[in-house]
Amino acid sequence: MTKKSDSQIQCKFCEEMIHAYATSCPYCYNDIAPSEQAEQKNPSHLLRMDDERQLEDKGKEDEKPPMAFSQTVYMLFSLATLLAGSVFFFFGVLIKLFSKEGVFTLEWSVGCWPYFVFSALVLITCGLITLSKVEK
Repeated sequence: MTKKSDSQIQCKFCEEMIHAYATSCPYCYNDIAPSEQAEQKNPSHLLRMDDERQLEDKGKEDEKPPMAFSQTVYMLFSLATLLAGSVFFFFGVLIKLFSKEGVFTLEWSVGCWPYFVFSALVLITCGLITLSKVEK
């Protein structure tokens, strides 16, 4: 091993002395991560930069949960408005197309209810499954 100077650090893989700002070891060819360089050699200006980055990262971490909550609120609000708008649009078209003499009357046989209930359950299940996969 060679003599250690201020501009050199020890490679954690082969333990040879390499330049402090090297991105890979010239002896074992392993990549040296910037965090490893900072751990082994921390000039005062790098320490200040690391402290500033940590403060910025803390601020970003504090902001992340509210953003996730707001994204969920916006997503649910958009889904609710799309659903309500679609229902009102569909109902308006039905009134316009199928009214007789200005009156819209719906008549169904009571035997049709299972078709609607089972179709609705399938659609609701598919919607919940799809919604659960959003941003996991």
